[in-house]
Amino acid sequence: MDRREFLKNAGLITAGFPLVLTGCDITDTDSATGAIKGNDIAVLQKVVKMEGIAVASYNAAAALISTPAYVTIALAFRDSHVTHANTINDVLKSIGGSAVEYATESADPRVGSVTDELSVLNLAATLEFEAGDAYFKHMFESILSTTEARKALADIYPVEVQHYLTFRSALGDADATRYALFSKIKRP
Repeated sequence: MDRREFLKNAGLITAGFPLVLTGCDITDTDSATGAIKGNDIAVLQKVVKMEGIAVASYNAAAALISTPAYVTIALAFRDSHVTHANTINDVLKSIGGSAVEYATESADPRVGSVTDELSVLNLAATLEFEAGDAYFKHMFESILSTTEARKALADIYPVEVQHYLTFRSALGDADATRYALFSKIKRP
């Protein structure tokens, strides 16, 4: 059921209210073209590169992780970033853009400063927070015109936050499972 139908059924539609809803119906089909759609393509290509950096960073730091549970988490999260990159590439192609070869991206330069498992976990938490923050900003500060782009970013965003909170928990943050708002989450 779309939003208008829900509101009609709820008895909230008045004479002027439909005019307000006309311009903000998120269930409308995509009508973006030209330069507007080009902006979505540029943002999504940047996102795929960001995911490629995440994959390369996990690969580069993996040898320093020795605790089996952390190895399992790191591999799962790395694979999650591969899925994110592939998903965004699919969206890129569906809106007329070119896929990005994310496997050629280099690890984040900060990976060079990790020396042990604890420093890997701290960096991973930081990188995951930055990814969540980037998705959040792209969803609300970038002007995305296509439904596909908005949905893809909204679908991935909570996963990035979950990755961050998992690492915060592993690092001993007792509040990691208690945060109710992204804006209130402890920063790395």
